[in-house]
Amino acid sequence: MIKKPTIIFLLMLFSLAIGKQPSWVTKRPIDKAYFIGIGVVKKSNSKEYIQSAKNNALNDLSSEITVNISSELVDISIEKSGMNNDEIRSEIHTTTKADLEGYELVDTWENDYEYWVYYRLSKSLYQTQIELKKENSINLSLDLFKKAKEKEQNWATKGATINSAIEYYVQALKPLESYYGDPLETFYDGKKIFLQNEIFTSLQWILSKIKLKAVTPKLDVKVGNSIENKLQVSATFFSDGKEVSVTNLPISFHFIKGNGELVKTINTNSKGVANGQIISISPLEKLQMIKCSLDLTQYISEDNPSYYLLNTLKNINTPTSKFIINVIGPSVYLESYESNLGNLLSVKIIEPKIKNYLTEKGYSFTDDIASADAMISINSESREGSEIYGQYVTFVDVTISVMDMNSGEEIYKNSIQNKKGIQLSFEKAGLKAYQDVSKEIGSNIIPEILEAMK
Repeated sequence: MIKKPTIIFLLMLFSLAIGKQPSWVTKRPIDKAYFIGIGVVKKSNSKEYIQSAKNNALNDLSSEITVNISSELVDISIEKSGMNNDEIRSEIHTTTKADLEGYELVDTWENDYEYWVYYRLSKSLYQTQIELKKENSINLSLDLFKKAKEKEQNWATKGATINSAIEYYVQALKPLESYYGDPLETFYDGKKIFLQNEIFTSLQWILSKIKLKAVTPKLDVKVGNSIENKLQVSATFFSDGKEVSVTNLPISFHFIKGNGELVKTINTNSKGVANGQIISISPLEKLQMIKCSLDLTQYISEDNPSYYLLNTLKNINTPTSKFIINVIGPSVYLESYESNLGNLLSVKIIEPKIKNYLTEKGYSFTDDIASADAMISINSESREGSEIYGQYVTFVDVTISVMDMNSGEEIYKNSIQNKKGIQLSFEKAGLKAYQDVSKEIGSNIIPEILEAMK
């Protein structure tokens, strides 16, 4: 049996062993042969804090690697992608961490509150890995670049090869996305080239030869009938006095003035025409503009590209065209019956309010029911309530119905009952109730009517 003094002595030794803090916790090690990463977290009941400490250490390690990125490289990357300095460095840091291999755990230490971990990575091993990855990336990119050149040379016989050439050029950038502004030297066709520069130059040349043309650059679009309007744009490639339609080219559409919903991306068909489509359009602006452009991001959308590559592609000038849209609001025929205590109002209250609200939203009104897109019917009347101490109460009931004149269907119906007005006479109380009910129609009924008439 171990005696009690012996147990106490062993516990004291164990406590001292745990409590002794290694030097790397208080002073960061400096080692010319290794990149260093140290992580620390607050301890918790869950063991997840161990993984968190490791992540922090690898973040720290990758920061030590990327701290020496040249400002010239960053400047080149900014120019190509349009990103700012912090975004570029953050992207480089993220990519570096994702590519880390061969790191080793040196030590761990913990007390009652914190958990520390120390990792390192051999600089020579890292450099070997980087060079091998770079070589593999260059070889893959160069192979795609060669395929792009082959497609480019056959453009005069088949318009589809233009799209294929662009696709290969964009795909050739994907293996190089981690090398940012690095020009990457290699050999092509017996000559030394800077691969990234050559890809960009070739891509920009082929894009400069493509022309997008809006088939109908000016369109009248009626709200509610927007889905019938096609945004047709043709794509042609012109070089050496020859012209060919470009098929399967991804064309994106978006509003640059106004607002609405579009089919965002359409590929050109066998005739080199993309048939874009307006799904809905806001009636608030009479003159709107839609821009169409060749969308390079469509060539890599399924490959989970880096933020840098996406921005670089978006920053490349591509062929564009525009549509000018003249928005025509739906025409409305409005009939309104408004009576106060059995007498028709000489000056209607609800009708002008509804007209003002809808006119502000781009709708127009007509006296010709046959030409109207919708008919709004208002039926309202007031009735006497009670009188207390010279205060008279009158109630107003309103029913509003909206009919689609194209289909003959009632698309909306609602009512407001027992809207109370209090004044010095029943007649004045009725007018007060009418004023209040018109406000409620503006705030509650009109938005529902607009939704129904879309």
